[in-house]
Amino acid sequence: MEGIRYMMWARCVALVCALWVVAAPASAKRESSERAVSSKIDRVMVYYDRALVTRVARIDAIPAGVSDIIIPNLPPLLQDDSVRARIVEGAEVKILDVEVKMVRLEKAPEEKVRDLQERLQELGDERTRNQNRLKVLEREREYLAKARDSFLGVNRPPRPAGTADAQDPVRLRIKDYDAMLSYLKDKYAANADAVLRAEQKGRAIATSIDLVKGELAKLNVGQSAIQSKKLVRVTVDAHRGGSCALEISYINYKIKWRPAYDIRVALDEKKMDFTGYGIVDQSSGEDWIDAKLSYSTAQPSVRGSLPDLLPLYATDAGKVRASSGKQSRGFASQSLMNKAVLSGDLGGAREGRASDEPVSESAADASADRSAGSLVFSVPRRSNVPSDGSPHRTVIGRYSFPVKFEYLSVPRLSPYAYLQAVGTNGMKEPVLRGDLNIFMGNDFVGSAYTDTILPGQDFELSLSVNENVRVTRSLEEKEEKKASFITGAQRTTYAFRIKVENYSGGDIVMNVIDQIPVSETQEIEIDEVRFSPEPTVRSKKGILKWQLPVRSRETREISFSFSVNVPKGKEAAFFRTGLSPAQYLQNLSRQNVDYYQENMDQPSSPRKKSPAMRQMLK
Repeated sequence: MEGIRYMMWARCVALVCALWVVAAPASAKRESSERAVSSKIDRVMVYYDRALVTRVARIDAIPAGVSDIIIPNLPPLLQDDSVRARIVEGAEVKILDVEVKMVRLEKAPEEKVRDLQERLQELGDERTRNQNRLKVLEREREYLAKARDSFLGVNRPPRPAGTADAQDPVRLRIKDYDAMLSYLKDKYAANADAVLRAEQKGRAIATSIDLVKGELAKLNVGQSAIQSKKLVRVTVDAHRGGSCALEISYINYKIKWRPAYDIRVALDEKKMDFTGYGIVDQSSGEDWIDAKLSYSTAQPSVRGSLPDLLPLYATDAGKVRASSGKQSRGFASQSLMNKAVLSGDLGGAREGRASDEPVSESAADASADRSAGSLVFSVPRRSNVPSDGSPHRTVIGRYSFPVKFEYLSVPRLSPYAYLQAVGTNGMKEPVLRGDLNIFMGNDFVGSAYTDTILPGQDFELSLSVNENVRVTRSLEEKEEKKASFITGAQRTTYAFRIKVENYSGGDIVMNVIDQIPVSETQEIEIDEVRFSPEPTVRSKKGILKWQLPVRSRETREISFSFSVNVPKGKEAAFFRTGLSPAQYLQNLSRQNVDYYQENMDQPSSPRKKSPAMRQMLK
């Protein structure tokens, strides 16, 4: 029995030893098959606040079996869970695992960062030497002052009585004083010049240090970024050896882009050359060299799941306030809050968050436009975008539109006639809201911004003011009638006249926009509205538009009138606002009456700045 046990134990030991002998070479082989490869950025999809970067690493000879491929020197800002890997060509290889690791470094791996850091260190040493030089010059100046005092006997102690020269002091001659004066003059002048040069050098060094620090800041190389990089370890299983191409993609940050456009208008040819750009600035920690760029309007930060509706109940408002102890959650009234709840807008109707806030002159300051949906604009050629935090412009596309030229005037607000190019967006893609550079031929007219123009939409582009076309507006008649005995209403009639004079030297098409008031209550009635001629467009909000052909040196006139009926004992008040009338009046009730009277005729303060290119009013 003991012999049998011994034989079984010996066989187990032999089996374990055999397995160890077999496994040890395999382990050694796996360690030796770990391989670091270089990669190159092939393409970048740029979103409004991030980018999807795709790199390609080519591996000449991948061994058969399981091995690890290391892709080093990746930016520390990349999102770990966004890393994806795939084999795009070559040997039959299966990806088993993808791992992202942070690597701490002793110094920055990028050559330009190392150069800037070394330059910063050199400038620091040079500043220290210059400060030491200033200290030496200060000591030299103190020495000269002591030498002067010693020569003149200032603060010289009296000679003790009984000494040999007590009664026979040394007498200095005039030439001794002249020699000392000349010596001190030369030394003080040389010292002052040396101090001035050192101070100038110190200021130059300080400027250079600020510049280098600014360059480092643009590169987003804080201390943590300098000392860290990420690497991706891809574990693969190759059926047999050979070459292959490995592609990895990941999301990186500190990146943003915005659209911009150059528009050149050819008056003689009646066309408009349209060039679209993508302006991207990035400090992501990696340069995009010879990369294929695409710009996307998608929002990857917004999840694609649709929220669920909660039940909507109706009850007595007093019960809600009694339970919560709050008054309409910051709304001016319960009515406004109810409208906001039903419309799904719990932010826009709040007091102090008016929907007619002024629009920025630059579209770069406005939030990204989303009205056109998710679109991708591809740059037709490969581009270079360094990670320096500076804006870089790449051409997206060039197009040409036929246009016709018309004039537009809003005499209610401005007496000028604006030359406009009117056309249709013939592209398959929309014109996104963005900055705009306008040229008339080769002459730069100015900068503005464009609103979103969808494919197939008509647009108008404001170019310049033509002072040879005059537009004047006047209140011709204001007739007031006392309250009627039967109805008790008081009627006031207003009549306006607009005159258009063409001294431009050619025939033009003039578009004139004006308005009549719209009543939102049953008490105030607007009637007896008359036009001559009839407007081309009349909107429900009272906006009017006339389109008039005007020959050279011809004068055309527009007249319109309306009556306002007010109940006895009341008075009509006109106001202009981009808010709903109910919301405007609720806000007005909380303001000072003097403020209302002061701003009643200045509704555009602060004035909205309209886009130069926008959808045409029809």
